[in-house]
Amino acid sequence: MGNECENWFEIKTTNKDTLRKLSEELKTIGYNGCYGYRDIETTDNKLTARGTTKWNPPIDDFKRWTETYPDIELTALYKEEFLQFAGRITSDSQEHVDFETVTPEDVRNADSGILHELNKKLYLADHMDDWERNDNV
Repeated sequence: MGNECENWFEIKTTNKDTLRKLSEELKTIGYNGCYGYRDIETTDNKLTARGTTKWNPPIDDFKRWTETYPDIELTALYKEEFLQFAGRITSDSQEHVDFETVTPEDVRNADSGILHELNKKLYLADHMDDWERNDNV
């Protein structure tokens, strides 16, 4: 079994049909072992979901969605289970955490930006403290 990548993402659009189609697609991906999407929530103009993918975040899906539905605004956060990588993808950018220089305290003390978002949604600081799950300790 490959390393897992935990994902959280949010898609905003005023097109309810787009949200419905994306929600239906996520539900069909389902769990293959431990992989798939859960906690899929849709409101009037936003879809949020959590999921686990194998090896890396679903960058190809994100790219396909932004090309197929140009009206969406995508924000995605991800972290690999052994902290080989973590980061944020938006409709037009991608940035990564440099685990060579970032400490759990940096993450806990961040009050905005990528570190704050990763900690709020994916509990990055606690994960960094866990020596059994962190190859970088």
